[in-house]
Amino acid sequence: ATFARRDDKAEAASDQLLREFQTLMFAYDVAVWKHADRLNAALEKLGPIRDELAALRAPHTHELLRVHETEAMVLAADIILRASIERTESRVSHLREDFDQRDDVNWLKFVDVVEKNGVLIRRTTANQKWVLFKCETWVSWCISINVVP
Repeated sequence: ATFARRDDKAEAASDQLLREFQTLMFAYDVAVWKHADRLNAALEKLGPIRDELAALRAPHTHELLRVHETEAMVLAADIILRASIERTESRVSHLREDFDQRDDVNWLKFVDVVEKNGVLIRRTTANQKWVLFKCETWVSWCISINVVP
């Protein structure tokens, strides 16, 4: 299955999609200074990039590797965006313009992103003992994204 998308007659076309992805995810108002509207818009823009990547064929193994790497980046971005939308507070490097305060009462927990039937869903899992340890040890660093099988 790894090499199924290898096709000598295909053109190397992943660079443009990688640039589109990087432009989307490296924008300061998505990656650093977050707001639900912009996070949701970025999540919607990932879909077409993912679809185009799935349709690509690669003329050589270097391009095939680039396609698979870019697909992994898109999946990671999807997880990060969903977790960022779920966490309605600001905490250390997770800065929400629409939720500008830290909220230990409601958010001293993990945001888990789980795949069910090919769809990523998010949920929260309370684990205060571990999180409190991290907060005390790493000066209030409490954000964690767990990918649960």
